[in-house]
Amino acid sequence: PERPTPDWFLDPRQPVLRTLLDADFSEAMDAATQARVRADIRRWKAVQHPRLVARLDELRGDTFAEFYRGLVTRMAELYGGPDIRMAGTKFSWCEEFLPALMRAFPDMRVVLLVRDLRAIVASQDSKRGPGAGRRPLLFYIRHWRKSVALTEALLDSELGARACMVSDQDTDL
Repeated sequence: PERPTPDWFLDPRQPVLRTLLDADFSEAMDAATQARVRADIRRWKAVQHPRLVARLDELRGDTFAEFYRGLVTRMAELYGGPDIRMAGTKFSWCEEFLPALMRAFPDMRVVLLVRDLRAIVASQDSKRGPGAGRRPLLFYIRHWRKSVALTEALLDSELGARACMVSDQDTDL
C-alpha cells in the first residue's frame, strides 16, 4: 500500500523501527560495513565536504558510536576553528537514529527543526547534485509525517530534556 513512495514508518516495518529506536550504537561495526558507509559518504558528500571525503579512509571504530565519534571529530578538525567548543551534524528525515545517538553520547543535545511541508517541497525540488530531483508529493508527505511523529516521540521520551524543537511556524523566530 505504500508503493511507490515508502517511508519505512508503518507496518510491516514496525519491528525494524522499534529496533532502531531502542539501539545505543554500541553494536560492532565490521570492516565491510565501515567500507560501505565510507562509500556512501563519498557518493553523497563529495561536493559539500571534499576535505572530509579525502580523509575518509582514516576513520575507524569498533562500534557504530566510535565510528560516528571519529567522523564528527574529523569534521571539527577539518572545518572548525582553533577555539571550537562544539561540533554537530545535520540529519534530514533520519529522526529514528537520534535516540541511539543520544544514548551513545550522553552529552549530546539535539535541535529538531519542523519545517512547513510546502517549504520542504520547494527546497528539495530545487536541489542540484547527488540525490536531486523532483519526487512525488506523497513521498514528501509521508517523510514529513514520519519526521513530525518521531520528533514528538523524542520530545516526550526520557531523552526529551536534551532536545528542543524549532518550527518555522513559531512566531518568536
